[in-house]
Amino acid sequence: MADAFQVRGPEGEGRVLRLLHPVHVVDARAIARCLDEARALLYPPHPGIVPVEDAGQLPDGRVYLVGEDSELPLSLEAHPGLGSDTLVSIAEQLAPALDALHARGLLHGQLDVDSMVGDPPRLSGVGFGVFQGGTTQEWTGGRDPGRRVDQGLLGRLLLALAGTGPEWAGIRAILERCTSVDDALPFPSVSVLARALRGACAPDPMAETRHVPGPPPSVTLGVRESVPTSVGPYRVLGLLGEGAMGRVFRAERDGRQVAVKLLRREHLRSRLLLDRFFREARAVSRSRHPHIVEVLEVGEERGPEGLERAWCVMELLEGKTLGALFRERALDVGRTVEIAAQVCEALEAAHAMGVVHRDVKPDNVFVVSRRGADWVKLLDFGIAKLLRVGPEMSRTPATVIGTPHYMAPEQATGAPVDGRTDLYALGVVLYEMLAGRRPGRVRGAPEPLPTETPAGESIPKGLVRPVMDCLATDPGSRPASAAALRTALQEAVTRDTSRPAPGLRPGRRAS
Repeated sequence: MADAFQVRGPEGEGRVLRLLHPVHVVDARAIARCLDEARALLYPPHPGIVPVEDAGQLPDGRVYLVGEDSELPLSLEAHPGLGSDTLVSIAEQLAPALDALHARGLLHGQLDVDSMVGDPPRLSGVGFGVFQGGTTQEWTGGRDPGRRVDQGLLGRLLLALAGTGPEWAGIRAILERCTSVDDALPFPSVSVLARALRGACAPDPMAETRHVPGPPPSVTLGVRESVPTSVGPYRVLGLLGEGAMGRVFRAERDGRQVAVKLLRREHLRSRLLLDRFFREARAVSRSRHPHIVEVLEVGEERGPEGLERAWCVMELLEGKTLGALFRERALDVGRTVEIAAQVCEALEAAHAMGVVHRDVKPDNVFVVSRRGADWVKLLDFGIAKLLRVGPEMSRTPATVIGTPHYMAPEQATGAPVDGRTDLYALGVVLYEMLAGRRPGRVRGAPEPLPTETPAGESIPKGLVRPVMDCLATDPGSRPASAAALRTALQEAVTRDTSRPAPGLRPGRRAS
C-alpha cells in the first residue's frame, strides 16, 4: 500500500517515511480520510502503538507519513520448539493496543511480523489501514471491517506459527474461527480472543524445568504446504505457482498434461467461498472463448472430517505471462496494442456473461506463441465477481479483492463494480507496457503518458486518449465497453496487416 524509506530528522535522528501509492489516493475525500487517520495517531490511544510524528500531502499530491525508526527484535523464523504459551503470549501482548485502536474507530490492517517492534512488542505500520485491500478485506463481507479484518489477520498470523499436534487442537480451532469468512465478528474484542486462547492453552508440566541452551526459539510465518502426489484422478508432476487463493500444479491424466489449481486448506471452511469458487470456474468453462483459459473440470474430495480438497483443472499453457515478458524486454507499440486487443476480446466475452474479472494485471495475461504470433489467454478468474448468471446469481456480499496497483477507485473502496472496472486495470497495464512504469497521479489526475517507450519508439498521439480514458476516476468517463476500447486502440495504431504480429522473439530490455 505504501513505500517505506529510512530518513533522517532535523537533528539527525532516524525516522521512517512512508509514501502512499498514488493509486490509493483517488480523490479529496480519500486524502482527507487518510490524513485524519494518520493524525489521530500523533497521540496514540495506547503505549503499545508506535506514534505517527507527522503526516501531510506533498505538492505533487502524494500523501506521506513519518514515524520513528524502530528495529524488529522479534526473531520470527522456523523452529519446531515454539510452545503454545509463547504463541498465546503474542496475542496477549498485542490485544490491548489493537482494542484501543478499534475503540478509536481505526483499523490496523497490516498485522504481520514487520508490524511488531520492540520488547514487549509494539504495533507499527499504522496510518493507512483504511485503504487496506486484497486479503485484508476478504473476511469482512462488509461487516464491521475494523475489528473483523484485524482479528482475521491476527488469526492467520498465529495459525502460521501454531503446531499441528493434538495439544494444539483447541488453539487452532479458535484461530480458524477468526479466519473464517462465515462469522461476522468471531470475538467482541481482541482481548476476549486472547483470553480464549489462554483457556485453550494446554498446561505444560515441564514448563518450569525445561531448558534449551542458546537463544530463545524463533518461529516463522511461511510454513509451506507439502506437494501432493495426486489430486483426484490426476497425478501431480510439480508445482507451477501459488497465490493467496491456492497453488497451481502441473499434473497428468491418461497421457494428457493439465494445470490443477488446488484451493488452500484455510478456504475450505467457508461454504460461501467454495460455492463462489466452483460457480466462477463453471461460468468460465461455459465461455469456451479462445482468449480465456479453458477450464476442464472442477472437483472436491471428502474425508472422515468433511471436505479435504477442492480443485479446478485447466488447460496447460506453455509460454510466459505478460509481466515476465515485459521484465525481459520492452515491447514495441504494435505488439502491445495487439496483446491488449486480445485481452479486450476476452473481457468482452466475460462481461457478456455477467463476469467481472477484477484482477487484470500483467501476471494474469499469458502469452503463448502460435504460428509465430502472440496468442493471449486471460488467467485467474478465481476472484471474479458474477453479476448475473441466471439462477446462479451471486449473493456474495461486496468485498475488496484485487491487486492494489491495478485496482480501480470504486473497487478499492468496496463500491459496486462492473466491466469498466476491468478497463481501468487494463489501462494501467497498457500505460505500464508503453511507459515502462505504472502511472502516478498529479493533482488527482493520471500522470500524462510519455511520448516514447523505454526502447525509444514514439507513442502514437492517437493512442494516448483511449489509454488515459481508461484511467479516469469516474467509471462513466471510461470507454463504454471492452469492444469499444479494442476498436479505439486498433484505430490508433497504423499496422502492416500483411504480416502477423511478432511472436516471442528477443528484443531490447526495458530500462
